Amino acid sequence: MKYLKKELKNNGYINIIQTKDYIFAEGDLPICLLAHCDTVFNHLPSEWIYDKKKEILWSPGGAGFDDRVGILIILNLINMGFKPTIIFTTGEERGGIGAFKLITDFPKYPFQMKPKFLLQLDRCGKSDCVFYDCNNKKFIKKIEYYGFKIAEGLFTDISIIAPVWEVAAANLSVGYYDEHTVTERVYLKETRGTLRKVANLLNDIDKLPCYKYIPIKKNNFFNNSQKYKCHWCGSEIDEMETTWYHWGSIFDFPVPLCPHCAKFVKI
Repeated sequence: MKYLKKELKNNGYINIIQTKDYIFAEGDLPICLLAHCDTVFNHLPSEWIYDKKKEILWSPGGAGFDDRVGILIILNLINMGFKPTIIFTTGEERGGIGAFKLITDFPKYPFQMKPKFLLQLDRCGKSDCVFYDCNNKKFIKKIEYYGFKIAEGLFTDISIIAPVWEVAAANLSVGYYDEHTVTERVYLKETRGTLRKVANLLNDIDKLPCYKYIPIKKNNFFNNSQKYKCHWCGSEIDEMETTWYHWGSIFDFPVPLCPHCAKFVKI
């Protein structure tokens, strides 16, 4: 976290809010990029294996590319001269602790220039874009225009933040595979591909409109098999195992949670 704050300062960021749970740095572009600092591994990689021909990198003990690659892309964009607003969180792998702390501290977006949308760089694969419960069709179409294809996802920080700030959000592929395992690897060609796509989007940001968060309909939480869908992780849950959660003004209706996710949101 100290290194990231130093990098932001070195690249001209002045208004930087840092806690143990997140870094929130105000930029001069009307967009917010997000990534998380924590990984499922409690150690730094001690050995790297690199296939130069295929440009594949991995570490036998677990690399933590989820989400070190997302951070790498954001830092590269900043070094290219872009200055979006940045959020780096911790605790995403433990239920989005940093994201929950952020919206607790800032239930409304705090800076004068509100972002037109949020982009998280925290998705496996080559060209996925995941929107979770954000159902803004025009926004989905626009993100696909920049070379991504809609996919299903379970959970990440934007699924907590976007509904509260009422801003559309997407999670984009960054090139890693088999996350959370010791065989996790990153295809650097795909990482550079996402870097180029996001750079193209940032070049166009002044031409793009603001996209509001439009939630899925309430009855989408209940599927044809008569099971609920957990709001955070997307897993199916029986009625008797469902916890209905309503947190102040964050949601305008209760959301269903599975027993596992219900433990985290009560932090």
